[in-house]
Amino acid sequence: MKVFPKTRSEKETERQLKVLQETADRLFSDPVKTKEFFVSRGYITQSGNLTARYRLR
Repeated sequence: MKVFPKTRSEKETERQLKVLQETADRLFSDPVKTKEFFVSRGYITQSGNLTARYRLR
């Protein structure tokens, strides 16, 4: 089976995904930082509950 070389966009996509995964791994490795991240962006409240926007209706 012949394998075609990757295009520049495929290489760039792989690089971006790798960077995103590394960032997620670093962020979510610390539960306190993870909670701060979600609170600061409005996904959850300080008590850990989902904000109204993300609760099931």
